Amino acid sequence: MSDATVGECLPTVYFVGAGPGDPALLTVRAAALLAAADLVLYDRLSANCQPLGPTDALWECVEQLPGCHPDRVGAISRRMLEAAQAGKRVVRLKGGDSMIFGRAAEEWHPLIDAGFPVEVVPGVTAALAAAAGAMVSLTDRRIASAVALVTGHENPDKPGSMIDWSALAQFPGTLVFYMGVARLGHLVERLSHHGKPETTPVALVSRASFPDETIVQATLGTIENAARLQGIAAPAITIVGEVARDSAARAIRKRQLQGAVVITTRPEGQERPLLESLARQGAVAVNLPVLGIGPPPQPDLLDSAIDQLSRYDWVVFFSANGVKAFFERLTERSLDARCFGNARVAAIGRETAKRLLEVGIRADLIPHAERSEGLADALLPVVSGRRMLLVRADRGREQLEQALRAVATVDSVAAYVQIDRDLFGHGSVERLIAGKYDLLLATSGQAFLGVLRHLDENGKKRLINGEAAIVALGQVTAAAIQNSGYPVARIANSADSSSMTQAVVDAWTKKN
Repeated sequence: MSDATVGECLPTVYFVGAGPGDPALLTVRAAALLAAADLVLYDRLSANCQPLGPTDALWECVEQLPGCHPDRVGAISRRMLEAAQAGKRVVRLKGGDSMIFGRAAEEWHPLIDAGFPVEVVPGVTAALAAAAGAMVSLTDRRIASAVALVTGHENPDKPGSMIDWSALAQFPGTLVFYMGVARLGHLVERLSHHGKPETTPVALVSRASFPDETIVQATLGTIENAARLQGIAAPAITIVGEVARDSAARAIRKRQLQGAVVITTRPEGQERPLLESLARQGAVAVNLPVLGIGPPPQPDLLDSAIDQLSRYDWVVFFSANGVKAFFERLTERSLDARCFGNARVAAIGRETAKRLLEVGIRADLIPHAERSEGLADALLPVVSGRRMLLVRADRGREQLEQALRAVATVDSVAAYVQIDRDLFGHGSVERLIAGKYDLLLATSGQAFLGVLRHLDENGKKRLINGEAAIVALGQVTAAAIQNSGYPVARIANSADSSSMTQAVVDAWTKKN
């Protein structure tokens, strides 16, 4: 076998730019490679790019590898080489762009020396993300026709600095400093010493693209004190130059949840739309999936309902999980949507209707208020004297079933069980226990009880006294929470992300 043939058989190792941290800023190519990877070695700032749904890939943070930051490159390269030699599809996920202060070349040389092909996938580098967040145009043909990207931390093993501070101070354009917050005073001193006027505008952007992104605008002479007053910490980008003088960010309305930390309780795999909606309003949102999904508790009863499906006038689905479980059972039995015959189908909300459409069923009824009460209001006028099948979890709200029984013949079947999950060690639980959150969005009474299981007495007191505000999805959930002795700050009328986000905004506004 020739050397060329051997090389073609070796797996490619991918160096992928994760962008500044917001997974929405990943490139399409990056997302595809992450979905197909066996091993992803990621930087801490790219942790949010982990898939929210199930994945077979092993995600390892490079900070868990041996060595401290300056000498961890060797350990990273060895881990990649070891996995590639085992035939694994390896992605090295690096914050920003791999080629801009990413030390990528140091990491890939051992791979290339061993004959492994390497491909680099670009990402949005921090300078561009920070400038976009602050609405600072790094170039402007009137005042800045050049940009210099400068590291705030040089290699400590070099005998001297490679930065020409005199040239930078006289640079006729925009200076952008990476990783310079800890040495902000040194940067200011060096530039000032070499003649940069202290009146030069400066924009400091912390945690660019994250919901808690913070922008500080000052001058070279005042930025150090301004950053200290704002409590700015890494990661941050410092933009120096005339382009930072009149940032359009000053005119932008402050996002309504800026600074708020929100705990949500969506089932795993269904949290992304809500988390993204909250993030767009400036919240740091983390999901606590306290309820898991299990197989049907009585498969024979589910099979019996399926066998009689065409005899029903209405089939009602309470959740996307119910649709998934129901159709999985149909598939296991080599059946499909034709089993429904002429039955009409109702979905509790748009997410459930979307899941139905994916399996070939267009919902005949979707209530405007996406919760049990709204579904009852929509169904009662049209189901009198009809035969109905309710597809639901093994536990949950009984009010809808009771209301429908008054006018129709109703059967109910559990397509799946809800499992109380023990999430101690989950990052969201750590934030919850430590009290580092402002609002809790409970999507059901069971979800709220699941949260309580993970709280100590001090955590429960924070909820009782309103230090952390509770938002409930629907009147039934609110009543369950209140019956447990806890106050409800706001009630979301529908299960769609925009309605729940607005309820959180209202609770946060009232709290502040």
